[in-house]
Amino acid sequence: MGTFLVFCTAQIPNETLSAFVTQSTRAKSAPESPWILQKTPSEDVHGPELTLPLPSPSFTTGFQDASPETLQKFMVENVVDRHDFPDFEGGIEWYQFVVLDSQSAEDKSTCLVYHCARRMPEGSAEDEWDEKKLVSEWKVWRVKFLVAWWLISGLCMNDQALFQVFEDEKDTYTDRDGVLQMPYLEHDEYEYPDLEHRVPWGPAP
Repeated sequence: MGTFLVFCTAQIPNETLSAFVTQSTRAKSAPESPWILQKTPSEDVHGPELTLPLPSPSFTTGFQDASPETLQKFMVENVVDRHDFPDFEGGIEWYQFVVLDSQSAEDKSTCLVYHCARRMPEGSAEDEWDEKKLVSEWKVWRVKFLVAWWLISGLCMNDQALFQVFEDEKDTYTDRDGVLQMPYLEHDEYEYPDLEHRVPWGPAP
């Protein structure tokens, strides 16, 4: 499993960034450092991974109020089709990234997960796969820090399987605040044995 870029489209204090790192890696299967913080558009994508404790003071983001299209363009121009990055030995995923935005700064518990769904055009043969013909569509979900790594890694490995899970409102649902709740993950006591508060099963109240 690769590593994922994190962008901040608002000034995110170290307290919130630390909460993101801590909560998003609580699952037993989560790697210790699955994130790389991209601070500015002009800075080359590079390691090391985002780890704690964070240097102080809080950094100033170069992506203030950046649109989704701006971030997607950055990924295409700086990450897609690249295999080597300075100060980093692993791979950075091309078609997924995380955003900490103004709502993240306020609630200190949610972020945006972006995923580029790639598929063949309608009418293509079931086993056909041609990179030149692929149709790409960026999708986004607001989720708790707690399940951010689970969601983004699952989308990376098999997005169609996750899309099927999304169809069951008992397992996943969007609450009145626009947050995708994932009780089927939070109620996994192997992955989260010490979780004190688990979101209720759907459908959304």
